[in-house]
This record gives sequence, C-alpha cells and structure tokens, in this order.
Amino acid sequence: MVWPVIMGHVTETANTEWCAYKLGLEITDRQRVIKGVKHSFMRCTLDGRINGYKNRQAVYDAKYTAGRPMSGEEWRDVIPRLVKRYTPQLHWNAFLIEEATGKTCPHGVLGIVRAGNEPVIHEVPINKKYTLELISMANYFIGCCDLGIEPADIVATEPPVPNDEKIPVDMATTNHALKWKHHAEIGPKLLARLTVLKKPKPSSRN
Repeated sequence: MVWPVIMGHVTETANTEWCAYKLGLEITDRQRVIKGVKHSFMRCTLDGRINGYKNRQAVYDAKYTAGRPMSGEEWRDVIPRLVKRYTPQLHWNAFLIEEATGKTCPHGVLGIVRAGNEPVIHEVPINKKYTLELISMANYFIGCCDLGIEPADIVATEPPVPNDEKIPVDMATTNHALKWKHHAEIGPKLLARLTVLKKPKPSSRN
C-alpha cells in the first residue's frame, strides 16, 4: 500500500466538488471508462469532464500531493514538477474524450490538493502534436510486446508545460512578502526587548 495513492483516492471526490464549485461548472463523466476507437490499445478512466470550460470542453484530473520537495528540489518546484508529470495523462485522456464526444477538447484542468490545503486549479492547453507523439510511442511499445521484441530506448520530447508553471512564485505579489517584511521590522525590537529581560536584576539584599 502507498499512502499518497490512498490519500489521492479518498480526497478525489472532495477535490472534484471543490474545483467544480470554484469554476462554477459541473464536472461530469466521473469514473467513466473510455476505450479507443482508432487505437484499440488506448483506454482511460476519467476523473471528470468539464462542459462549457471557456466555451469548450476540458478533461479534468484530481491529484493529491504531500507537497514536500524531492532531494535537491526547492519548495517552489513541487507543483511545476507535478503539472509536468501529469501533462501526458491529460493529453491521452483528451484524445479519448474527443473520440467519444465528437468534439474538440482543447483544455486540460488539474485540481491539485497539497497536504491539507484546498485544491489549486492548473490549466494545461492540449497540444495536438504532443498527443500524436504519445500515441506513436504507445503504438510502438505495444507492437514490440506483440512481437516479443524488447523496445529500444524511447526518446520523448518534454511535455508542453504552460510557461506560467515554470515561473517561480514572486514574493512581491503574495502575502508572504508582507509577512516577511513584518518579521524583518519587528525582529530587532523583539531581540532588544529579550536582551533587557535577560539582564540580571539588582539584588535586594544588603
């Protein structure tokens, strides 16, 4: 058993309901299984599909993370890493949604729960070229399995992560900046006060 996987399962409904509330849109087709038409090896189980997202439809996926950085990683890099990790899945599912509905699905939406915080919504535009590359790699891999041939090294391009997800958090535009400014201002005053309190009091004995 893997704890993050269990947490992802138990928080999925709350995550989805909260994102639907924040977006003001209904998230449908939850846990719908879609099988590929053009490619029989393709299949997915949706976390959801959003109708009317920017006047189109979007594939939705709910994710959970404990939020801790990996070795050598900064805290600010956690969410961009997760968006990059799940971008291929959004593209795969969007392709199957388009087949099933007969309508384009140009948007992917991730609802990410970080530890105990409310979900944060991240949008990933669906890139047709990248989708076709994913399917091509999968087709090659399945073909090797069918023929009993070991696949050669597969070199894939980087997932098309939105530029906004690559930009570090600007402390000047968040409440963190105000908090650090406040701490910087009161820090010396508190230190001076503590120094006074720690000074030994004159003895009252003669």
